[in-house]
Amino acid sequence: MDLALIIAKQVFELFILILCGVVIGKIKMVNEEGKGMLSNLLIYFVVPFMIINSYMSGYNAEILKNMGRMLFTAYLLYA
Repeated sequence: MDLALIIAKQVFELFILILCGVVIGKIKMVNEEGKGMLSNLLIYFVVPFMIINSYMSGYNAEILKNMGRMLFTAYLLYA
């Protein structure tokens, strides 16, 4: 699958999630506390799984090496 198509699909999924949040906020389905909980759910649960899902492909040593670099860099930035 073409890389641009994969990226476009990921961006589309994020826009759908954002649109759902906007609609729910506009119709006052959740209060302020609920908005914070939904934001935390997206940040700590949905986005990490989307990142992991973007790496789901056939095994390739180069991809594994780049993933290790990414995790190491993230650790350095977090520490």
